[in-house]
Amino acid sequence: MARSATFTARQAANRLGVSIGSITRWIQSGKLQAFKDGDKWWIRESDLNRFIASDGPEAPDSDEY
Repeated sequence: MARSATFTARQAANRLGVSIGSITRWIQSGKLQAFKDGDKWWIRESDLNRFIASDGPEAPDSDEY
């Protein structure tokens, strides 16, 4: 049985081209499903793909807005 891939918040941020802060905000708002193991957030590949297909990153990553 194949295991589904999981990504740390940093890996997901790199994959989407956004900051870790954006990933964390999306997790905390419920837009991006994730689970915490110890002090790290983990995102399943299927959840990341679902996020990209539905909402995805809304705007270029910037805290200056």
